[in-house]
Amino acid sequence: MKPYGCISTGHEVGLIEVVLNAETVSNIQLQYGGSSAAFLDQPIDEWIRKHNPNGNLLVLNSFIHKLLFFLLLTCSHLILFFNHI
Repeated sequence: MKPYGCISTGHEVGLIEVVLNAETVSNIQLQYGGSSAAFLDQPIDEWIRKHNPNGNLLVLNSFIHKLLFFLLLTCSHLILFFNHI
């Protein structure tokens, strides 16, 4: 998992990198539990286990740490944005 590229081209305008062959959380949840899967813990866990058949805990830990990093990054940007309104 790596962050996608972003380029600012002006005030509130920019470009983002297209990530090919990516799975969205929404698609994973639909595949592993239908429309109610957003409220379950299992879909993401099952997807990670399917794509990590050796059960390497480093992969799971890496995913969790990166997910938390991007969550914190997103929240900090939202806080900065709303403080400037």
